[in-house]
Amino acid sequence: MDLLIAQITTDLRSSDALRQSSALLQALQQCAAGRDVSALARTAATEILSAPSSAVCKRLALDLLRALPLPPDILDPLLLSSLRSDLSFPDPDVAASSIASFPSLPLPPPPFPPLLRPRRHRRRALLAGRVAAPRRRHVPLLPPPAR
Repeated sequence: MDLLIAQITTDLRSSDALRQSSALLQALQQCAAGRDVSALARTAATEILSAPSSAVCKRLALDLLRALPLPPDILDPLLLSSLRSDLSFPDPDVAASSIASFPSLPLPPPPFPPLLRPRRHRRRALLAGRVAAPRRRHVPLLPPPAR
């Protein structure tokens, strides 16, 4: 299996569109057979999506990235800019594949807005003296007696 992954990787790094497309088809076939080919995700992203390639290679690479579980560190600015440029690719199938690949990308979790921040952060800030303690209003439990 390692020999096959190495062969697919070298074919992906070549500048020949025919070798790249056959390597991507082999990777998709191995993925469909249930074998782990996630080591090819970074190579496919950097060598095909980030570089000028044929429309067939770009569509196959996007299909491969959608089929694989992607590590969170694969999102670098180069890949995101190449996906953005694929939206204006002359072939509409590449643009559609690029749009369809966005939900499968591992996005970092959004930061908590200040009002929804977990309470433990507020407690730590209170203990460190960075935030003033909130004033508590006295709310009577019983209504005042009638006079």
